[in-house]
Amino acid sequence: VMCYGQTGAGKTYTLANEQAGSGSGVMIRAFEEIIAHIGADTEHEYIVEMAFVQVYLEALYDLLEPANDVQIREDTKTGVFLTGLT
Repeated sequence: VMCYGQTGAGKTYTLANEQAGSGSGVMIRAFEEIIAHIGADTEHEYIVEMAFVQVYLEALYDLLEPANDVQIREDTKTGVFLTGLT
């Protein structure tokens, strides 16, 4: 999920608002849906991984572990990826 806009436009509210019900942010509702799907499936085992990255003034920040040094890399076989994420 990517959100872009000027300061104060409501990006964080739209993505991560923790209000219950339909007022929840997009990420919260997506997590709830993923967890519900996994919980209903007794035939498979799941591993869920996530990253929460901020791009600000051309720098990358790991919002789950701010001390990490996040770098963008490119590989001819695998494409563009980030290193240093939690």
